[in-house]
Amino acid sequence: MIRRLSHLMIANALILAAALAPFPGPADACTTVHMAHASSAVGKSFDYNIGYGLVVINKRGIEKVAMPTEGAEPVSWISEYASVSFNQYGVEMPHGGLNEAGLTVEQMWLVGTQYTDDEVLPAINELQWVQWVLDNHATVEEVIAAAADIRISSVFAPLHYLVCDESDACATFEYVEGELTIHSGGEMVVNTLTNDTYDTSVEYLEQFDGFGGGEPIPTSASSLDRFVRASALALEDPTEELPDATFSILDSVSQGPFSVWNIVYLPEDLRAYFRTYTENQIKSVDLAAFDLDCTAPTMILNIDPGLEGDVTEEFEVYTEEANRELLELSFADIIDYLPEGTIDDIATYHDLQECTLVEGDDDDDSAGDDDDDASADDDDDDDDDAQEDCSCTVSGDRAISAPLALAFLAICGWFYRRRR
Repeated sequence: MIRRLSHLMIANALILAAALAPFPGPADACTTVHMAHASSAVGKSFDYNIGYGLVVINKRGIEKVAMPTEGAEPVSWISEYASVSFNQYGVEMPHGGLNEAGLTVEQMWLVGTQYTDDEVLPAINELQWVQWVLDNHATVEEVIAAAADIRISSVFAPLHYLVCDESDACATFEYVEGELTIHSGGEMVVNTLTNDTYDTSVEYLEQFDGFGGGEPIPTSASSLDRFVRASALALEDPTEELPDATFSILDSVSQGPFSVWNIVYLPEDLRAYFRTYTENQIKSVDLAAFDLDCTAPTMILNIDPGLEGDVTEEFEVYTEEANRELLELSFADIIDYLPEGTIDDIATYHDLQECTLVEGDDDDDSAGDDDDDASADDDDDDDDDAQEDCSCTVSGDRAISAPLALAFLAICGWFYRRRR
C-alpha cells in the first residue's frame, strides 16, 4: 500500500510553493512540428537558458508509481513500451521522446494552463505525464482514450503537448479552464504547436497565404509567428532528405543561443537525431539496437557527448551518480536552498522501481508440467509480495523522503517558471 503523505507535510510544501510563486513568468519558448511526406518526422526546438541533459533509453516491463504530489493517489503502471527520451530534470521526468511503437510526445509552455482539479482521479506531474504516455501507448487514439482517466498535478510548469504516432495521426492535449481539451483528426489543420492554445494559433494562421488569408508568412520569433512559419514549411515539398529537412524548419524558428536542443524523431526508423547549441554536430540514436527489456539496465548518454554521427554504441549504464550530477547542474542556482538530502532522494527515484520480467524465462521450456505449475505458484506468491511492496515512496529501506520530495518539487516549479 502506498504511504499517504501527512496533511502537515502537504501544507508545508504548498506554503513553500506559494512563497516562491511571485517570480517572473516565462518568455515564449519551444516549437514542435510534424511533417509527413514520403516519410514522417517530428521536430522539436527546446528553447531555454540552460542546456544540460541526458538522453535515456527507458525499458519495458518496469513497475512504476508516479512521484506523489499534494498527497494525491499517484498513477501506477507497468511500462509496455521502451523509449528514448530527452531529460533535463532527472530520469523519469522527460521533456519528450519516441517509443518503440513509433509514438512521439513533446511538451511546450502554455501560459494560462489550468489543470483539472478532480481529486477522484489518480495524479501525475506534468513531466512524468510524458513518460506515462511513452510507456503505455502505441497510438494517438490510445492516448486520447486514456488521458481523461488521470489528472496532472502541477509541480513544474504550465504545459501542453503534441502527440503523434507512426500512422501520422497527431493530437494536442491542453488544459483550458480546468478541462482537458484535445484536438485530433479533422480538427488538426496543421500538426504544429508552440506557446499559445491550438485554437488561438489556428485562428491566427488563417490570416496567412496558403491558409485562407493573404498575408505573407511572418518572420518574427513570437509564438504565433513561429506556429505559422513552421506549419507552412512542414507542408512544402522538402528539398532535403530527413532529418535535414526537419532541422531546416527548426533553424527557421531558432531563437539563437536560447534554442539549446534541436531534436528530430523518425518514427518509422525508431531513430532520434539531436544537436545542441553547445555541440551543433548532429548525433543519432537507434532505439531498436538496444536490449529493451528491463532485465537489461537503463542506458544513458550526456546530451553533449563531444561526438557526432551515430552514438548508439556510446551509451552507458545508468547510475544514480549520473542522475544526481544532472540534477545538480540543472538546479545549480538554487541548490543551496534545497532541504538537505533532496538531490539524493530524487536521484534514487528511478532505482525504487522494479522490473517485472524474469531473465532467462525462455530457457525453461524443457521443464516438466509439474515444475511449471510449481514455478507459477511461486511466481504468484512473488507477485503478491511485489504488489504489497511496490511504491515510489516505500521500497524497503530506500524510501523517498516525502517532505523532501514535495519541497523539492515546489522549488522546481518556481525555478522552472523563473528560468523559461
